[in-house]
Amino acid sequence: MYLVSLPPKGSGSRARRLLDALVEAKGRGVEVRVVLDRNAVWIEKRNKNAVAYRYLQERGVTVFYDDENKLTHAKALVIDGKTVILGSTNWSEGALTRNAEANLLVRSEGLAREMLGNFKEPAPRAGSGDVVRVPWAFLNNRKLLGRMASGRDEGAFDLYLFLLKSFDGNGEGKVVLNYPAAAGAIGIGLERKGVYQDALREVLSRLQDRYRLISFTFMKNRDPVILLKAMGEEFVETPAAYWDWGWSRRLALSGKVMLLLGMRYSSFSPMEPVWFRSQESLSGTHGISRHFINDGLLSLRRHNLIEVQPDRLNPASFGNRKANKYTPNPLYDPQELEKAFQALEQRYGQNKLQRAAGILHLIYEDSDARAAERLILLEEEFGPEAVREAAEKVGEMSGNNPKKTVGYLIATIKSIGGGGQRNLTEAPSQSTL
Repeated sequence: MYLVSLPPKGSGSRARRLLDALVEAKGRGVEVRVVLDRNAVWIEKRNKNAVAYRYLQERGVTVFYDDENKLTHAKALVIDGKTVILGSTNWSEGALTRNAEANLLVRSEGLAREMLGNFKEPAPRAGSGDVVRVPWAFLNNRKLLGRMASGRDEGAFDLYLFLLKSFDGNGEGKVVLNYPAAAGAIGIGLERKGVYQDALREVLSRLQDRYRLISFTFMKNRDPVILLKAMGEEFVETPAAYWDWGWSRRLALSGKVMLLLGMRYSSFSPMEPVWFRSQESLSGTHGISRHFINDGLLSLRRHNLIEVQPDRLNPASFGNRKANKYTPNPLYDPQELEKAFQALEQRYGQNKLQRAAGILHLIYEDSDARAAERLILLEEEFGPEAVREAAEKVGEMSGNNPKKTVGYLIATIKSIGGGGQRNLTEAPSQSTL
């Protein structure tokens, strides 16, 4: 589906009733799969299906985004491998109530097979279903998170989250610390037992004396018992995949902080999962600097863990630009990404892959293997010079330019390589699609 627009609850919308029908079918044991468009070229509408995506995902329906480097304009349903509904109608209130639309129902197993073959689903990115509850009172406190961030106290941040993960749930907040596991979680080497135990005690002392998040008791020849202090009833539910897939070690402190803050702000945003807040507001609320915020968001962009949509450029009122919009992406297994890049190297060679990776670095899309392959294919079609010239044009744009995207880069390559005369200073409009 090209567009699924989900109005607020209580509106009686037909689009919501259709989504609920999918959820009900899933509950009856029907196998349901949904593929939604997320085309990066249409910059203004990049997150148009995000709310519907989250709505289905949270209700157990298997839902995917398609390839950002192509436009899925189809509105198609395939039922039981033998019935196809195909037409012009998006799942939006306008399309379902006001527009003049046309749709066709065809009973044909051959057409159903052909339609299903046209929509290849990317593998879903998900870890275990377990979550760790991180107190909002910790993340929202300038003297706690803010102090850790300003002091670059990554060890205290990592160990506190590890203790939360290790909480045994007995209601008293007690954790018996496993020295080797805790040392590994915060990056302390295990070569010498006495050394890593002393290092952990130092971090525990900071959590107790400086931040007052815990209290602990050391007992000779026994693992210490940690008491986690109560921190209110609001939490950020952090997927266990954050640890299982090594993101607790892969991301810098700024990236970890912005990942958790994004989860929180996304959860209660009126545009869920899209959230928006100015950097001035984030800095003032959490006691973290704008430089720290920028570093964290950039890290998440390079790891493909967040989509950033800046407000449109308007030189006449540049100071009045709205806050950026942010859409969290699911955590994924970095090993699978490494395998995807290794496969590209084997298929196209190291030189072509390195050129594509260097271009993606310019637009903060370092972890997008599909975009890398797309650039390689465009180089083969239009030549290295066209790709290089387009990369220079897009790379010179500021990081807060809404056109600095894979989609706009691809459009620029095609225009240069094809000798097009379209004005590349303007973002592609709806009509060009």
